[in-house]
Amino acid sequence: MQTTACHMLPNPAQVQLDRVQFMGSSGQNVNSIGQCCTGLSELQRLEMVLKWRHLAPTAPDILACYPMPVEDLFVLDSTPHVLFAGNQSAFATSL
Repeated sequence: MQTTACHMLPNPAQVQLDRVQFMGSSGQNVNSIGQCCTGLSELQRLEMVLKWRHLAPTAPDILACYPMPVEDLFVLDSTPHVLFAGNQSAFATSL
């Protein structure tokens, strides 16, 4: 049985819907920032991802990932309209 309702994406993933750019992760990147930057809420940590323009600033030291000797694929070349992270303790938003 085939369906078009479900599309598998990598983690992190970037999608564009009607000219709106979405960037999201399963949240491990936000949690690992909390191991280095104490005192920040989960939303503040996600905001730091945008400020630093890097999706996984603690990788590969704290957050496990494959080595990228030539190019860091976690660097944000452009700012998404919507940035989100799953698996957090509470829902929060910021503009």
